[in-house]
Amino acid sequence: MMNETVKQKQIRETGQKLFWKHGIKRVTIEEICQTANTSKATFYKYFKNKNDLILHMLRVMFDEAMGKYVAITESGVNYEKKIEAILELKMAASDQMSPELYEELYVHPDKEIQNFLTEATTNTMQIVLKDMQESQKKGEIRDDLRPHFILWYLNKLTEMIKEENLPEHFGDPKEIIRETLTMFYYGVLAR
Repeated sequence: MMNETVKQKQIRETGQKLFWKHGIKRVTIEEICQTANTSKATFYKYFKNKNDLILHMLRVMFDEAMGKYVAITESGVNYEKKIEAILELKMAASDQMSPELYEELYVHPDKEIQNFLTEATTNTMQIVLKDMQESQKKGEIRDDLRPHFILWYLNKLTEMIKEENLPEHFGDPKEIIRETLTMFYYGVLAR
């Protein structure tokens, strides 16, 4: 994980709380500084602009999530327990996310944010693919499904989550993500 100064972490955490509540566009640098009880000069010491803060925040979040994912996969529990823990991890990442932030990150992202999310997702998928292949060798995942197909399917589900009108039809983004992940991991048959 990246090294942060106390002030840098304070600005990131404050920005994250505000972005999660109001979305990216509505939150200003002034509001972040005021809420973090810091000056704009201090903000600009660490971040070029609001986008730079968002990218830093996303990097930290992805690093933390990958650290937790690796801890789960190396814990020795069976794949079903891993899936449950991973679902909880993904749900925690989307908790408190405002509809505005969901749209700004996944439906209409800034180009720089979109590029970061694409790269981070690609890197994450390679790690998940390796874990799936290892779990398949242990007999924990059906051997009649190719891990690459599972990842392709997961990517298609991710595209569906990003559809602009999905929240209109199905409500809260957190519920959409929860239902999509549950469908992916468990299908439609009763558990």
